[in-house]
Amino acid sequence: MPSVGAQRATAIPNDLEAFWLPFTANRAFKAAPRLIARAKDMHYYTPEGRAVLDGTAGMWCTNAGHNRDPIVAAIRAEAATLDYAPAFQFSHPKRSNSRAASPPSHPATSITSSSAIRARRRSTPR
Repeated sequence: MPSVGAQRATAIPNDLEAFWLPFTANRAFKAAPRLIARAKDMHYYTPEGRAVLDGTAGMWCTNAGHNRDPIVAAIRAEAATLDYAPAFQFSHPKRSNSRAASPPSHPATSITSSSAIRARRRSTPR
């Protein structure tokens, strides 16, 4: 038999009980949630369609606008090429310095020992 919490979670869609937003008065938010459903240019839009000016971009991102065609096209092109480059023992040419951006001479040299990497760095002109 499912627990009471599991029963309640399945009975109430979008239950905010366990949802925590940093830097937000969570009790007030849960009592009257302010929801946004989409964004375009400099506005967010509520599920009812009301435009809300985006004045929060300075906290964690640059306000270049939302859902702008050139940005969407650039994101689509990058995702179609490589959606994720792991940061552990791999990188991407656009994230790396110019020496690492050139492809290895042979596929077998793409993953090698740290001593071989140090030797290659010492022999590479700067």
